[in-house]
Amino acid sequence: MTEAVVRVGALIDRAVVAERLAARSTPLLRKKAPAEGASLRSEGGVVGADVDFAAVDRARQGTAVGREAFVAYAAIDVGRRTGHAVDVGVPGASDLRLPALAGRLGPTRAWPVEGLGILTLGAISMRPTAIDDGSGGWAIVVHPIGSLLLASADGAGFLEDVRGLLEHWTVQP
Repeated sequence: MTEAVVRVGALIDRAVVAERLAARSTPLLRKKAPAEGASLRSEGGVVGADVDFAAVDRARQGTAVGREAFVAYAAIDVGRRTGHAVDVGVPGASDLRLPALAGRLGPTRAWPVEGLGILTLGAISMRPTAIDDGSGGWAIVVHPIGSLLLASADGAGFLEDVRGLLEHWTVQP
């Protein structure tokens, strides 16, 4: 990525926005810290992705369903399709509709994903992001952006599928 110096409030061109979007859409891969006294190993890691929760927030309007329930529901759905069971701490969660799951979901923001590790929802805050303006250009908007982390170097595909569901949510609970 070329380094472009952009002042606060300055106009930026499409190339800078496209580079930033390309960088954002690639999950991060970090090696996990070794346990005390353990030797360094290359297996394992953390995959992370920023998620735009604007679509989820539109679906949440007029309901008491929290963002955590949407993440848990999306993870269960992706897990069902990919063969990775997700334990959200609710018996029979995969058979529940979103509002019922939300009513039984505990305060946790981390769920074990069978064979992949722990899926964690990080803090969500309002941040500027670039979106397609529908006419071939880009627009800068402020949306709720949060991070999803999966404690598994092999979980990038799973994480991208969860992110895709959350960013393109169209059905109200």
